[in-house]
Amino acid sequence: MAPKRNIKPVVAPALDARAIGQRIARNRRWRKWTQGQLAAAIGVSRDTIVGYENGLRVPRRDTLVLLSVALRRRIDWLLYDKRVVWK
Repeated sequence: MAPKRNIKPVVAPALDARAIGQRIARNRRWRKWTQGQLAAAIGVSRDTIVGYENGLRVPRRDTLVLLSVALRRRIDWLLYDKRVVWK
């Protein structure tokens, strides 16, 4: 019989919808895009972008991929900011 291993599960930090929205808005403004331009670039409505930026919604996985490509940012930066250290 194989010995038991003490493996701890990896737990990701909780998602903060408001912080995610602030990062999306900040990066969008830095690129001098309107909410409509970002929405058109990733194929969603402007209201969806407004919801993300106001912290009312969290992007789904497929939308996060599209946002990261359009904004040229890593998904982990969009979700947690680059300063988060995983333990």
